[in-house]
Amino acid sequence: MVKPILTHCIQWNDDKKLPIEKVKNKKGFVKITSSITEKEEIKTVSKIVKIK
Repeated sequence: MVKPILTHCIQWNDDKKLPIEKVKNKKGFVKITSSITEKEEIKTVSKIVKIK
């Protein structure tokens, strides 16, 4: 349904940042939260994508 995502354990410490969540009032879309490494720090980023 969506491309694979990268996650890091730091992301799991915050219950509000689940990897994939349904977007309310937008049928066919999900919010994806993944991890990136930036300047030797791990950060979480979110984006809304349409399900294929």
